[in-house]
Amino acid sequence: MKTYTSIGFACNTLASLFMVDPECEKHSSLYDSFSTMDVTKAGKEWPFVDDRKAAEFLSLIKEGILEGYDQLPRESLRLFNVELLSESLASDPEYTEGVAVVCSMTELALNRWIDECEIDKKQTERAEGHVGQLLTLMAWVAMNIPELTLNFIYLHFLPWADHFLRLLYMSTNHAFYKGLSLLCLSTLRGMRTELEQKVA
Repeated sequence: MKTYTSIGFACNTLASLFMVDPECEKHSSLYDSFSTMDVTKAGKEWPFVDDRKAAEFLSLIKEGILEGYDQLPRESLRLFNVELLSESLASDPEYTEGVAVVCSMTELALNRWIDECEIDKKQTERAEGHVGQLLTLMAWVAMNIPELTLNFIYLHFLPWADHFLRLLYMSTNHAFYKGLSLLCLSTLRGMRTELEQKVA
């Protein structure tokens, strides 16, 4: 169960960073915790990623908060509402219109999978950022139906997440989103590798 607990922790943490509103005061505590963290220690504790790589990515997130906090709201709006989504739509037909980025076989396929697995609809309510929504859902699946976690990653996350996260990295100069995209991508790849080893 340690693997699935780690998945829950990592996905919920990443989801919070993707979904949090930089302009909302009630979310300031999350940014405060990252701005004061010991990245070397945190890197050693971060699951599924090499310690030094995790520390490097966390350091970028911390740098982005400390040196570019005032630019976060504008950058978030630019990336997720306009530029990144538009480019994704133009380059990949598996992305749908709207603010949210959806999964590999369209949102309908995800909803069908949710129904087939009898997952509580309360766990699948739309969030502002679809990456955050799916990370939150994956955390819930790992903690409640762990045997479906690898299936979820393969069918409804990795088919588009690799492209999306690399595009996010290339589309921003803000250290926060560069670090977040790299940390998320490396974590997802590490999860997949560890889960594959568990079922091999």
